[in-house]
Amino acid sequence: MIKRRAESDEVYMGARPFPVWSVSRQEWRAMAMPVDIAEYTARVAPRMYALERAEPPPRVMPHVLMLWGLQPRTDPSEFAVLDDAGSETTPDGPTPSR
Repeated sequence: MIKRRAESDEVYMGARPFPVWSVSRQEWRAMAMPVDIAEYTARVAPRMYALERAEPPPRVMPHVLMLWGLQPRTDPSEFAVLDDAGSETTPDGPTPSR
């Protein structure tokens, strides 16, 4: 699995102007609420684990959790197997990407 390196160790929360060019750069900065990525991950982890529990096998959430640096709780035998094109491979054969 390829993990992309972020340009920043922060995520931005808060209101998002739409369209983005409707506000000045200074107004956008005032609206943006930077949060450390580790803090954000800790904040959303319970919801991500709830999604993992609720998803029927084959599960893709374990892959998502690993990308976020979280340890999946799913038995590895229930993981969806992803091929190079990103489509799932199940015991019944490949399924197209959605």
